[in-house]
Amino acid sequence: MSLIAFEPRLPDLGAARDRALTAFFTLGYRILRIARRRRLEVALVGGLVGVLAVGSLISAVEEAPAPEPVKPAPVGVWMDVTRPLAMFAFDSHEFAPAPAVYAMRRHTTGGGREDIMNFGNFAGDGAWLRLTIHQVGEEGAADQSLFVETARRASAAGLALDNLSNPVALPTRFGVAEWAEARLTAAVDGAKRENCAVFRFGETRPALRVSGLACGPAGQAYNRSQLSCLVGRIDLIAAGGDDQLQKFFARSELARDAACPPARRAPGHAAPAKARPAPRHAAR
Repeated sequence: MSLIAFEPRLPDLGAARDRALTAFFTLGYRILRIARRRRLEVALVGGLVGVLAVGSLISAVEEAPAPEPVKPAPVGVWMDVTRPLAMFAFDSHEFAPAPAVYAMRRHTTGGGREDIMNFGNFAGDGAWLRLTIHQVGEEGAADQSLFVETARRASAAGLALDNLSNPVALPTRFGVAEWAEARLTAAVDGAKRENCAVFRFGETRPALRVSGLACGPAGQAYNRSQLSCLVGRIDLIAAGGDDQLQKFFARSELARDAACPPARRAPGHAAPAKARPAPRHAAR
């Protein structure tokens, strides 16, 4: 029995490399001969390719035009109304001889309305009151602490808030309000009142915010029950087509405190004139 042995052989890498180099130089030589014959065509084609490449590069590097800036929406402001139609009234015996000033303003974008009523003279010794009734529109109402809101309301009245006690709950015909004792100073003449109180309450439907600054007469401060009666003097005299506002005040009538003294007739609620009998014509 005979055995046949096979001897494995490795590939000749040197020969393969030599053949590759030979093929590469042969191809390069043929390219040079073609380029020598067609030198003009190569130059034209190369120039055209260069121009296209440079144009593409310039187009890619060129900055895109900046987008037009987006103009922000105009910020709404409060505008005073020259001759406002009064929607609210306040009547209390403390302010019987005192002059009253009624003002109103509108929010230019939100549509909200603020009715502001001033009673009395802050620099005097009599009772003084400033009411602000905000019918909230799309401008909204800032969620502020009583101190911050009081400082803002006082500043609008030309006053500075010197001190404010801790707020406590105040029951009223409109629900539970928030109130605190305050010390106020006039920015112009420096007149000070230490017998003042602040209050506020709100309602969701209708969207209503009511706040007030009140100083008692003869240097006396309003106590809790007096202030509750004072807040209860706010009345609606024209709903302006707002059914929710009208229903809100109608419901509050059921919660009037019987201990509060009766109010005088509110301004704008004059008794209707009695009809006069038709004149009798003498018989002809």
